[in-house]
Amino acid sequence: MKKHYVVVLDWATNDEANVDILGVRHTFEEAEELFNTHLEYERKLAEEKDYIITEDSRGCFVAQEEGYYSAEHTSLLIMEAE
Repeated sequence: MKKHYVVVLDWATNDEANVDILGVRHTFEEAEELFNTHLEYERKLAEEKDYIITEDSRGCFVAQEEGYYSAEHTSLLIMEAE
């Protein structure tokens, strides 16, 4: 079975939350291009909201408000699927 790569944005504020599939690509490199088009906005949002960045690696960006059980967060991920 051929692998696919799904770019996902999982976010929440105090008022609402959602998981968005931003796109599906056939290679990690194609998914990474899509991921990177959204990454700058998510980093800027995290900075504006004073979120703590807990993960910032290739294919994974996670930021949240301070606190272990924080409600507000943004997670931009590349997930592998078959």
